[in-house]
Amino acid sequence: MRRLRFVLLIGLVFAVWQISSSFAWAEWTIETVDSAGVVGQYSSMGLDSSGYPHISYYDLTNDDLKYARWNGSSWTIQTVDSAGVVGSYTSLALDSSNYPHISYYDDTNKDLKYARWYGMGWLILTVDSAGVVGSDTSISIALDSFNYPHISYFDDTNGDLKYARWNGSSWTIQTVDSGGYVGEFTSLALDSSNYPHISYYDDTNGDLKHARWDGMGWLILTVDSEILVGCYTSLALDSSDYPHISYYDWSNGNLKYARWNGSSWTIQTVDSGGDVGEFTSITLDSSNYPHISYFDDTNKDLKYARWDGMGWLILTVDSAGALGSDTSIALDSSNYPHISYYDWEKESLKYAQWTPPVNQAPNPISRPEGPDSGTVGISYSFSANATDPDGDDVAFRFDWGDETLSPWTSFVRSGTTVQISHSWVSEGVYEVKVKAKDSEHTESAWSIAHPISIKGVRVHPNPFSLTEHANLTFTGALVPYSTIRIFTLTGELVATIRETEGKSTISWDGTNDKGDRLACGIYIYRIENLNGKIACIE
Repeated sequence: MRRLRFVLLIGLVFAVWQISSSFAWAEWTIETVDSAGVVGQYSSMGLDSSGYPHISYYDLTNDDLKYARWNGSSWTIQTVDSAGVVGSYTSLALDSSNYPHISYYDDTNKDLKYARWYGMGWLILTVDSAGVVGSDTSISIALDSFNYPHISYFDDTNGDLKYARWNGSSWTIQTVDSGGYVGEFTSLALDSSNYPHISYYDDTNGDLKHARWDGMGWLILTVDSEILVGCYTSLALDSSDYPHISYYDWSNGNLKYARWNGSSWTIQTVDSGGDVGEFTSITLDSSNYPHISYFDDTNKDLKYARWDGMGWLILTVDSAGALGSDTSIALDSSNYPHISYYDWEKESLKYAQWTPPVNQAPNPISRPEGPDSGTVGISYSFSANATDPDGDDVAFRFDWGDETLSPWTSFVRSGTTVQISHSWVSEGVYEVKVKAKDSEHTESAWSIAHPISIKGVRVHPNPFSLTEHANLTFTGALVPYSTIRIFTLTGELVATIRETEGKSTISWDGTNDKGDRLACGIYIYRIENLNGKIACIE
């Protein structure tokens, strides 16, 4: 299958089309990691516990294995191995100390090699030297719970898939599959029992295959047997230890994806827009949804696809020239993708990071809408409306001015008016304010205050017309089981009203305790400790 890389090299001399993503949310930060010579092929990347990328790759100018690490402010670059023509087909994994382990091909000796950083320098070992082993995009590394490396690779001498495991003192090597010319484009992951799963290409039958160790032996399945499928495989395991595989459909020029559902393989075509899907790399997010980086050979672009639970969202990550091969993807703790890849046109190693847009707070609310006055114990509704510049949903919280805050409302669409009620337990003038927050929990400032004057009892109508109104009504939280007394301005008690049924409203017909209609004038009412005035008119 060396012809695949040769065909790609020829194709790169053709014209480059640039495609803009239709997904407005995409913001990629792209940078060149290393441009010292022809560098960046066979990249493999991992993120450490700080979310910083580590990348292994091949230096074609010097035929060396190189390694780049982001230290928080810049890239630190090292030559790992320069002993002959070494460093193609790299695969990188980070251990629990964030130290890199790299498997790669020694083209001078036709051997599989392994390097690891131990804190002071690089320890380099030859893993397998029995024939031509470790070539043809075929190395994948994973670390078990002891930080011991496991490597799958291709035996070109015998056309077999092989597997090597470090047992703490030496390498244990097995032939996994020898049924034909098999084992190119391997990818390896370890399950929760530290058992390896390997995806790979069966060149004899043109199939995608999967092998897993069950503790006793290797179980091998054909995943996809359509014509010429299974190149550029990449494998990840979900929280149930079920494999997910991205791969290239050579016959149709499509990116495909296979997932084990517990009893069978579910297969989808992810992208068929041109000749797409070489150099795939897959990882899973915290919801077990796949994210895939891959090469668009038609447009010579780097692309990215992710499953959102309903369908595939596809983005063009970088279209600035002929680039996007040799991809490797990893997700940070926020499930944001990071991708390393090769820029053919500039012959350099590049790195793309999804940078979420800076979230903006909802636009300020001028002031809440509601009444200007009210009565103790009666609920009054206030409304507010806010728009979010990012289009996020919004929620609202009111400050009622009485040292209480409302809980946040449920989230509603930006621009939707919400209404919420509140009652006050004592008289006073209260300043009602409101603020909004978006679905990213970014809050606006408090609005301008809307004052409301709260009285203990509402007296209506006031003035009270002795000829036009049948009754004067007292309403409020102080009314139930209360005694209301009516006095002249000189303090003479003229009427007593008692509420005995626990109701918050009671009426008075404007007569005194003898049943006579009162004269026009100003009267004082007293209820509990509250005093007020009543104007009686004709």
